[in-house]
Amino acid sequence: MSSLLKKLYAPRVFDGLFLVAGIVTIVGLIPAMGNNYPAVVASGDPLTKGAAVIAMLLASLLLAIYSARIDQKTADDFVFMMIMKSGYLAFYASLFAVTLWEAFLRASLGGLSAPACILLMIGAWSLSYLYVRIRGTGAAS
Repeated sequence: MSSLLKKLYAPRVFDGLFLVAGIVTIVGLIPAMGNNYPAVVASGDPLTKGAAVIAMLLASLLLAIYSARIDQKTADDFVFMMIMKSGYLAFYASLFAVTLWEAFLRASLGGLSAPACILLMIGAWSLSYLYVRIRGTGAAS
């Protein structure tokens, strides 16, 4: 099983994965921008909804920590740093893109739906991965 995981963590596998994710993002983002999604309905029990959101956040955090640990054990240092650095860049690129959209374009072009934001985040990670793959991780050798 360990040799299979090593093969799955090859840089070429991630090249293909992020290429496909980038293409899916481009194909899906344009139609998603034109769809009319219903507004979020206010909860009748905000305390329960808040507790559920916090529980989901904690469960997601634990899953992310666990999966990052598997990545770190299985992938070589270059692949691990490439994935982590591109994820870091993608997070901030997505955050800035949504913030700039809300500040400057929401009034004229409308808000971003949740599916459009998810596609935006996937696209940001794909582009960030491409950037890091071309430029390298910047780690001292």
